[in-house]
Amino acid sequence: MKLEDIYCTQDYSLYTEEDHKVWQTLCERQHQSLRGKACRQFYEGLEKIGLDFTRMPRLDDINDRIKPITGWTARAVPGYLDSRYFFKSLQQRTYPTTVAIRSAENIDYVEEPDIFHDVFGHVALQADPVYGELMRNLGDINGITTTDLDVLEITRLFWFTIEFGLIRENGEERILGSGFLSSPGEAGYCLSDKVERRPFRLAEVIAQPFRIDVYQDILFVAESLEQLIEAAKVLIYQINERNTIRWGTK
Repeated sequence: MKLEDIYCTQDYSLYTEEDHKVWQTLCERQHQSLRGKACRQFYEGLEKIGLDFTRMPRLDDINDRIKPITGWTARAVPGYLDSRYFFKSLQQRTYPTTVAIRSAENIDYVEEPDIFHDVFGHVALQADPVYGELMRNLGDINGITTTDLDVLEITRLFWFTIEFGLIRENGEERILGSGFLSSPGEAGYCLSDKVERRPFRLAEVIAQPFRIDVYQDILFVAESLEQLIEAAKVLIYQINERNTIRWGTK
């Protein structure tokens, strides 16, 4: 299957009034729960993309605002993607964005990403040029993975930065990860005394197991987005070196 085949059309006419109400509830509740907790890039991103909390977002409208700033676009996908296609999209500065939204009955938790997680949690941050460069670099890593170990390491780096990462800002720990940004429960939990927060070190991050069905009890705090970009570049180098030796070309 070609990369272009993974995308679909966002048919805005299919959204119901209940969908709009769920979106509004999620946005207003989460924006309140993040007060004093999220990184500045998130708040600035919400303003740059002009996110309307009262109606479901139109990806075309968001792209009109974000693409001139960072070159990123959000493109609709029907649901969960194989990681190969997901990261190939990132290489092209395209974020695969689920267009379905959770039901009112499941408003507190859904197992797979929905449009609230993707737009509120991910796309807003892509209005920041440095964050956008970080995402592109992570796409580059996936392009060189050939072994299960390669995939495991990139998955852990993505998990503990883009999804469930923290960053230091003016001497204080702030939320960076989209999994926290789009979850009221985890947004409060991740900065509590129940969580062990460690300085970000690449070797420790890619060696740290995680579970997807529980709140994270070990997290890593980056000093800056630039530190994470450098970590992505180092991992690219390490994987290249390991695979070069593995295939006997060095």
